[in-house]
Amino acid sequence: MKNTVKLYPPLTLNRFSEAEVVMDRQATVANLLVHLGITQDEVGSVYINGHGGTFEQPLADGDQVTFLPLIGGG
Repeated sequence: MKNTVKLYPPLTLNRFSEAEVVMDRQATVANLLVHLGITQDEVGSVYINGHGGTFEQPLADGDQVTFLPLIGGG
C-alpha cells in the first residue's frame, strides 16, 4: 500500500519533507516509523488524514500521515 508521509523539521534532517512510502498491508504507524528510521521519542504528534493518530494505529492504502516533532520551549 502507498501512503503519503509529511515530516516537519527537525525530523526532515537527512530525510524528506514529503514523500510516498510503500508499506505492507498490515503496517501500523509504529512500523512506518521504523521504516523511516525515526524513533517514537522524536515524535510529538501523529496525524492520519488530518486527525490525531496513535503509534498502534493500522494504516490503510492512501492514508496521509503527518509527523510533528516534540516541541520544547520555556
